[in-house]
Amino acid sequence: MTSLLDYPDLPIIEEDGKTFAENALKKAATIALYTKKLTMGEDSGLEVKALNNAPGIFSSRFSGEGPRTKRTMPSS
Repeated sequence: MTSLLDYPDLPIIEEDGKTFAENALKKAATIALYTKKLTMGEDSGLEVKALNNAPGIFSSRFSGEGPRTKRTMPSS
């Protein structure tokens, strides 16, 4: 088993899917092609019923500027 941290030159993946599932599939497929390994992908966000399930796939835009991996991945 390996980690994304084992691949410092991974491509940046634009999360432009219309659903969490589309984004997860795009991430998994891209990383699998790059690493030649079986890969699992995920995408998550907040869906607030009172906001018609917003922000949904746009949740990350509320966490500020900068690369997502720098904001969300724990330091090793």
